Order: sequence, then structure tokens, then C-alpha cells
Amino acid sequence: MLVPAITEHATTQGERDLLEQPVRLGGLGLIHPARSASQEYEASVKIAGPLVRQLIKQAQEPPDETEIKILQANARKEKYELLKRQCEQVRESLSSKTERAVELAAEKGASNWLTVIPIKEMNFNLNKREFRDAIKLRHNVIRNLEAEMLRMVCTDVETEPVLQEITGEELNRGANRAPDAQLDIHARGFWDRQQSAFFDVRVCHPNADSYRELSPKQIFQLHENEKKRQYSRRVLEVEQATFTPLVFTSTGGMADECKRFHSRLAELLALKKGDDYATTISWIRAKISFAILRSALLCLRGTRRKRRVANISDTDITSESAQARI
Repeated sequence: MLVPAITEHATTQGERDLLEQPVRLGGLGLIHPARSASQEYEASVKIAGPLVRQLIKQAQEPPDETEIKILQANARKEKYELLKRQCEQVRESLSSKTERAVELAAEKGASNWLTVIPIKEMNFNLNKREFRDAIKLRHNVIRNLEAEMLRMVCTDVETEPVLQEITGEELNRGANRAPDAQLDIHARGFWDRQQSAFFDVRVCHPNADSYRELSPKQIFQLHENEKKRQYSRRVLEVEQATFTPLVFTSTGGMADECKRFHSRLAELLALKKGDDYATTISWIRAKISFAILRSALLCLRGTRRKRRVANISDTDITSESAQARI
């Protein structure tokens, strides 16, 4: 009943096998208990082995934690390798269109919204129609979220800053020379202390006909290079600052420069908040995932109501991540 309710049609066995794959590999994690029971049981027996031996010996001290952690890590590795093999087998039977959709869904950060507990207060909730649309699948939403996160770690954060006029500087061919040219975000102290940094957001639709022959990596490079050609030299020569294009796909994927930006942002946030890097980067990806999702849904459906914008400046990242199981 659950799967047809999500897909809105009776699924084939191939589709069911695909949906059974974990989210990070492009599925929905809708596992079939009968298929995974034996593997889960074997893993449980191995991990519980040290405790069982201690009980048999009637020893008073607990089992060695190091041994248990090694067994848990081995179990996770074996499970991942099995899932990866199964995923490769499933992909062999997919049409080229479906295989591309799975490839995009498996991009790092693209499906974080599927693994987060839908807590309304954290703006992690979707209604039924939004959820179905997101399974099938405005730039300002993403820009504003990035600016809000930058304000937590930088100074002089500004949205839509107008660039200084060109006064004889030599610029490359294709550079934006307009006197009123502007970018999406300016911040000071992001890459280096007191240095200005400019960022520009672009969201592209990877399933557009014009990208049919391109891989996701090629699509990202195309947009990154275009943004750099337009602004990098001007920002460097005129503003004496750095420029970073933040390129996303409407499915939630990120280009290399964008990943590097969020990695640096996570480092700064973790340092300021006293949280660990892994928790912080996962929290950022979840926030971005929902922002992209809502932007795409706004383009598809429109809206009759104004969605509340959450203030994240005082967010306890560790607490929120734990509550939402990010």
C-alpha cells in the first residue's frame, strides 16, 4: 500500500528493487524485511559475540569496546558492499532516463531531505503533495539561506551587492562589464581574515533537453566556468576579492566549488559553535536540500501562502541534528 501511494501507480519488480536501495544510492530505503533478515541476523550475532562470551564465562567486566566497534565497522562495510552490488545489478535493467534520475539522486547532498525527521519547527516538513512532487522531480530561497549561514561566521554580509565600476582594468573576453552588475552575496572573513568574498548562486535543471548528452559533472563544469568567465577577473581586479560560484541542480546536487564552500562553512560553524564537523556539514546539507526542494516546488506549483522563514542564527546545531536525526 505504501509504495503505490508514493509512486501513484502499481510498481514493477524492477521499480520495487530500485526503491529498496538506500537513499544515498538513489533509492528510498523501503527495504523488504524478508530479504535482509538473514544478513541482519548474521551481523547481530557477530557484534554480540564478545558480550555472549563474557556471559558464558560469567565475567564481571564488560566486553572490549574496541573489538565491538571493529565488528560494527566491518558489518557496515559488508552491508554497504552488498547494497552497492545490488544497486549495480538494478541499474543494469533501468532505462537511460531512469538511470540518469538515479545518478542525480545519488549526488552527495541531493537526497538529505529524505532522511530527516519532518519537524515543523525546524522547517523540515512537507505536505503530501509536496512530498510526492519531490519524489518525482527560486533562487532567492537558497541565496537567503546561504547569507543567513554566512552571517553566523562572517562580517559585512550583504545580499545583491553592486560591484564597483570598471576604471580601465583589463578584463577577459566574456566578462560582465555592466556598471550596475551585481552578485548574490558578499561576506568578509570567509576564506581569509578580513578579505572580501563574493558568491553567486545558480540552480540548473539537469534533465533539460540541452543537457541530454552531458554527465552531471560536465553540467556542473559548464555552469561554473560560465560564472567564472563573467565575474572572476572583475572581482579579483576591481574588488580585490575572491569569487566563488555556488552551482546547484534542482535535484539537490552541488558542483565542486559549491562543495568546497560548504566544507569551509562547516569548519567555521563547527569552530564557533563548538560542534563536530560531521554533525555540522550534515546539518548544512539538510538545510540546503530543503531550500532547493522548496524552490523547485515553488516553480512547479506556485504557492498561496507565505512560508515562515526560520531564524537560524541562534540554532543549536548538535541539538537540532539529534532531534531531526540528520
